[in-house]
Amino acid sequence: MSNFYEEILGIDPLKLNSYVHKEVFIILKNETKYNGKIYTIDPVSESVIAVDDQDKSQTKIYCFPGHAVASIEIKRELTSHEIKELELIFEPSLATNYSESEIDDRRTQVETFLKSRMIPVSFIGSHCETFSLFDGILLIQPPYDIDNCQSENLIVLKQIQRMMKELKL
Repeated sequence: MSNFYEEILGIDPLKLNSYVHKEVFIILKNETKYNGKIYTIDPVSESVIAVDDQDKSQTKIYCFPGHAVASIEIKRELTSHEIKELELIFEPSLATNYSESEIDDRRTQVETFLKSRMIPVSFIGSHCETFSLFDGILLIQPPYDIDNCQSENLIVLKQIQRMMKELKL
């Protein structure tokens, strides 16, 4: 199966994925060299998103187009703590830590807010923690911010997010 992908895409996506969450040495075709931690690689364009945080006062984020990368050499695997720090750079909402009672309060506020606007609300998940609106068309997960809304229907998503901006959590 690996050869099939290599013939079509030029490189095996599984090989690309093996570089993610690793500290690497990247050499570009113009012979420029970079050290960094790979956050992700686009399997189609082979573009590499890497972070250089060696200078603790300044984090640098690089996007190397796939056609410019000559080689990637893995230096080491990142620790789970380093992976979490890397994820927080790109998803700052993950950095907000709420207590269990704060999450419950937020859930109650959002539920009251949605029901007051006649929006049909049900709950899903092992602990009924996720809001399901319009029979699953839109989901809202803890901690119930507008960034935690998920839907493939962009019109519904934008309308609910716009409404939730009124709710000062």
